[in-house]
Amino acid sequence: MRQRFASLNEKYGGILKGSLLFALVFHLLGFSLLPGYEPVPIEITVLAPVDTLFWIPPSPGVPPDEPAPPEIPERGIPEVSEDTIVPIIVPPMPVPPKVVLPKIEEVILKSIGEVEILPKPLHIVKPEYPKFARMAGMEGVVVLKLILDVDGSVLDTEVIQSPHDALSRAAVVAAKSSRYTPAIWNGRPVRVWIAQTYRFDLRG
Repeated sequence: MRQRFASLNEKYGGILKGSLLFALVFHLLGFSLLPGYEPVPIEITVLAPVDTLFWIPPSPGVPPDEPAPPEIPERGIPEVSEDTIVPIIVPPMPVPPKVVLPKIEEVILKSIGEVEILPKPLHIVKPEYPKFARMAGMEGVVVLKLILDVDGSVLDTEVIQSPHDALSRAAVVAAKSSRYTPAIWNGRPVRVWIAQTYRFDLRG
């Protein structure tokens, strides 16, 4: 094929010159055979002969008339190393419905002299004498202020009088385990505060 291109390269100049000469003779004959015809000047550009024709060989292993097939990426499971961070999509937590608490009527706290029906003791727990207080010879009277709830349970305590903190703690534990009937005011149970006395006697 290279020899064919070389022979065409050698004959190109002669073919071009012959074509120009033929065109010139053809116009001169036309001028002589057609009277009254005024020739129009024509600019003729003579191209320089091509010295060399370049031949680009096809890519090896691929036919020259067929394009190379596109590369198809391989699909598979990507390798995950220990350093790879895999995002975890966590669905949003549902918003719990708003709980509307019912309106609670205010509980009235009364003194023992204001109620119509006084609370009565149902189960009075005797306080346990602390061992180290008995060994140390501690004795005396502990007076507590108790706030009774509407169901008769002891809601809160306050020490009014006590000879020692150890005896006070023993009295508070016993008071919170005691039970009373509810105090009644205006026909309904109410909270009330009372005074409760606990005696610690070494001879008892």
